Order: sequence, then structure tokens, then C-alpha cells
Amino acid sequence: MLSHSSAAAVHGLDLHGVDLGRVHVTSRGRRSGRIEAGVVQHAGPLDDGEVVLVGGVPVVPVSRAVVETACLAGVEGAMVVASSALHHGSTTDDDLAARARRHGQLRGIRGARLGLSLSDAGCHSAGEARSLFLCWEQGLPRPVCQVPIHDADGLAGIVDAGWLEWRHVGEFDGLVKYGRQNPWSSDPVAMLVAEKAREDRIRETGLGMTRWTWHDLDPDVRARTAARIRHGLERSRRWYSTPA
Repeated sequence: MLSHSSAAAVHGLDLHGVDLGRVHVTSRGRRSGRIEAGVVQHAGPLDDGEVVLVGGVPVVPVSRAVVETACLAGVEGAMVVASSALHHGSTTDDDLAARARRHGQLRGIRGARLGLSLSDAGCHSAGEARSLFLCWEQGLPRPVCQVPIHDADGLAGIVDAGWLEWRHVGEFDGLVKYGRQNPWSSDPVAMLVAEKAREDRIRETGLGMTRWTWHDLDPDVRARTAARIRHGLERSRRWYSTPA
């Protein structure tokens, strides 16, 4: 049956850091694994209760798929797949911790456990989970995900990341994301105008904002992205904090 990242993909989870050109299967009774024609055949225990059907395809349960994928994908990839599963309500932190204990012999389990512990159900996309990884890796304060910002007229917007003690917020790929939710998404000009108005309204509450994109999460530029976010945090704390 499908397992690891192949099962995670069938379950509809976000993935990062895995080779999607390989299909992972686990067979009952196999003593050792092998790779043949792009199919990675794993040896491992399979209980009868661990077979679930998704669209008629037999796969391992979500919690097992997440932990197995996390072992393949490293800390960042583990955060992506686990956050996706938690966000969709497909599993819980307790289920993932129990599964990680059960499969404690897997290669890569140490990094997987770290990634699971850093995951967040508030991440709505792989980019948002990777943004949390960037903050952890680069030593930035961990933001709160999906923070509602209000002004005198009500809800000004919900931001991807909030460092409210620094009077600062962050948006991953905000123009694209909010464009999909925008009633004028077929009109790029109207979309940009609406997003600019939203950003201005949030800033007028006394908050600074930093934006970043997929490119800013790439390993070769992450340090620069983190420096830009750190500069924004310090500037917002100086400009917007109420003097004691």
C-alpha cells in the first residue's frame, strides 16, 4: 500500500523536501527495503487497522504518513506536512507524538520529532509553514499565526504572522493569496488596489508590516530575509510602542 510521502500526497497534504518522482509503498512481511523502477519498497509492520482507502487507493493513515514523510523531509519538510495535517484537522499533536514514539526506530526520526514539535495548525499553506521554519532557523521570535487585526470599523484583516509585542506583522505572498479571495481577482488592477487599501488599513492601527515571497524562503537568501524581518521588528517597536 502507499506510504510515506506518497500516502501524504493522496491524503491531500502539503509537501516540501521530498522527491515526488518516487512512489513509496510498504508491504506486509517484507524483511528489507529496496528501490526498483522509481518505486521505493519499504519493510515495516502493517496492522489491519492501518489500511485506509482514499478514492479506492489503499494508504497508511494520516498520522503514519506524516511521521514517515517527516523522516524523509528533514525539519522544514516535517513542519510543512505536519502543519498541513493539523490545519485540516486530519490528526492531532497527541496522535503525531504517539506515532513518532511507535516508529522511533525509523531513520530520520530525530529531525522528524523536532519538525513535529515546531509545526502549527495556524499555517494555511506550505509557504506559511516554511516561514515559521525560517524564523526558527534564523533565530527570529516565533510569530503567532493568523492574527486578526481590528480598527474602529471592525476587522481590518487577518495577517499570516503577528509579533504584536513588537507592533509588527508579516505576510507571506499576500498579494497572491488575497487575490484568490478577492471578488475582483479577475481584475489585477482592482486586486492590487484592494490589497493596498487593506495593508494601509492595517498599518493605520499602528503596526509595521513585512512581506516575503516564495523566493525569500530559498536557502541562499533566507538570511537576508530574516535580517529584513528583524529590522522591521526593531523599527516597529521603536516607532509604534507606547512609551512607558
